[in-house]
Amino acid sequence: DLTIDLGDTTIVYNDPIPSLPVDYIFNGGDASGINLSTVDSIALVNAIKSVRGTALVNAPGLVRGTALVNAEGDQLLTEALLNSFSFLVSQTVVTTRGTALVNGELIDPAELYEAGLANAVSGTSTEARLVRGTALVNGYGLVRGTALVNTIDSLGNITNTSSLTNSGSLVNSSGTLNSNTITLNSNTQTLVILGEEDIAILSGETPGNVVIRSVNLITGNTVGTHLSIPGTFLTSNYNVTYGLGQITIIPDTAEISIAPGTLAQTYTGSPLAVGVTIEPAGTAYTVTYNGSTTPPTNAGSYAVHVAVDDPNIVGSADATLVIAPAPAQITIAPASLTQTYTGTARTVGVTVAPSGLAYSVTYNGSSTAPVNAGSYPVQITVNDPNYTGSATATLNVQKALATATVGTYVINKGASLPTFTATYSGFVNGETASVVGSVTFTLSPNYNGNAGIYQIIVNATAANYVFNSVNGTLYVNPAGPGTKQVKPTFICYMALNAPDANGHTHIAYFQYENRNSTAVYIPVGPNNEITGPPHDASEQPMLFLPGGGAIAVPFNNTGQLTWQISSNKNNGTTGSIPANSSNVVCSSPGQKNLALRDEEDVTILEPRVYPNPSSGSVFIEFPEEASEVMAIEVYDRLGVLVAMNTTRTGDHRVQLDFTSLAKGLYIIRIINTDGQVHRNVIIE
Repeated sequence: DLTIDLGDTTIVYNDPIPSLPVDYIFNGGDASGINLSTVDSIALVNAIKSVRGTALVNAPGLVRGTALVNAEGDQLLTEALLNSFSFLVSQTVVTTRGTALVNGELIDPAELYEAGLANAVSGTSTEARLVRGTALVNGYGLVRGTALVNTIDSLGNITNTSSLTNSGSLVNSSGTLNSNTITLNSNTQTLVILGEEDIAILSGETPGNVVIRSVNLITGNTVGTHLSIPGTFLTSNYNVTYGLGQITIIPDTAEISIAPGTLAQTYTGSPLAVGVTIEPAGTAYTVTYNGSTTPPTNAGSYAVHVAVDDPNIVGSADATLVIAPAPAQITIAPASLTQTYTGTARTVGVTVAPSGLAYSVTYNGSSTAPVNAGSYPVQITVNDPNYTGSATATLNVQKALATATVGTYVINKGASLPTFTATYSGFVNGETASVVGSVTFTLSPNYNGNAGIYQIIVNATAANYVFNSVNGTLYVNPAGPGTKQVKPTFICYMALNAPDANGHTHIAYFQYENRNSTAVYIPVGPNNEITGPPHDASEQPMLFLPGGGAIAVPFNNTGQLTWQISSNKNNGTTGSIPANSSNVVCSSPGQKNLALRDEEDVTILEPRVYPNPSSGSVFIEFPEEASEVMAIEVYDRLGVLVAMNTTRTGDHRVQLDFTSLAKGLYIIRIINTDGQVHRNVIIE
């Protein structure tokens, strides 16, 4: 008796199957402990091949049509079942009952029939074959076959063959294989393993012989525990039985690498996955992000877990994917950073790309836009989890421009100063003078009680306004001892060649005399009044310069024209002096010029004075038709004549240089052959 027993082996999936340990137990003795290599196994098979039994060369191994495993993968072979099995296996699979499977493809069946066995001829419907010593290959029966019952040389070739006593088809003979009689049904569903080389040999495409080897069968090659079945041996020298071994296949461990460059990404609006490489290549795996198999899109931090998805391979890797918010582009409109107070909230203009992103704007830390004038730090911050961005700037809300205006005041020398007031314009959003924080008035030159002309400089302040000051004038008229009355005098009148624009037919000439050292201010009214027939008193003076002056009054000569002036006298009282027109007609140009030498007559000469106010230089521009200028005089506020440098810069333009004079109000007196005009100018 010979028991061939396989030991147990543990291997790693994907590793080559090593040489299996085999114990050969003779007649129930001790295990041999022999570990046969493939070469040793073949040599041993060749040595113990049948010398007296029935050797079926190149025949299918009969497994009684029993599969090694069933459809559920359960192992059906047992030790008891294998005791009566033998295997003759090449490298191909064939069914020996008319249907052959070659590399998994069906070959049309060729049915055996009784006539085909007669006269030692194998028959089909089309041809007869002699398959020397090959039992039932591709469905053809052995005809005149020779059972090999003698010896086999060292190369596996059969020698010294003798025919069976009852020669004929082995199918109908009583050839035995491990004491089982071969019948017509013996080969049903029996498999022989063939390779491509074997098929080529059997088909005649390639010369050679199909080599039969002993094969150790393993019932599975996946992770788990499988049976290992010893190689099949044919022998008449031993009663061969087999012991099963176990092969335990443990999972292979994959090597997983997560690409570091894919663990830090920036939001794009599309799913972002990590890069994974795995060995063995092609191994299935799954990747989860915070437990989900869907790659994330939004910015954030995600726990990445890579796990092998293969029953035969294990392995995993962990990492963290960080998706950073994408940068947003913020633009603050430059024009919106400088605004003027309007009484309503002032906001800056902001655009963000991509459009539609939420953002916040703070002004000096507050989300409420400012109203009042001032400087405000601006902070814009994107409020979107997938974008980041901020910008800073400064919003300047400038004060609105308003105007503070002071009027004209008149007092006598020695009198107390009046209470000055200002009127305002330019307020916005319905605001009134109540928003004015403070207002002060300053006289220039400083008031010391003397008669003269003083500029009233107003300085108003408000939280949200800057004021353009329109300064006023304080006239301090001479009074008390030494004061001289202003005396008007009628000179003459003359008829106009044609009525003027207002329909007046005549013009009267008056002059006044002021013997005081300072100018006297007498507003038009009861104390400075021209009465009589319809007339034009638009040139009636209110400021009477020291020395005197003259005026021309267009009128209709239908009655007496009177100019009456009331002014202070030396005794502290006032007196009134009238100048009545008479029938004195201007008889010569000289008489007229005498009157107009000190006369203000803008209808005759209308120069343009600019700029006003000025910081130094003032220009006087005359009309081209104006007569020749005889003199230009400049007086300060007190009516004192001051020295002035003049430069002619053109045929009709003169420049006055005030740079050496103090700031304040000045009176320019322009005299030409036709008369004179007065213009006030402010030097700042």
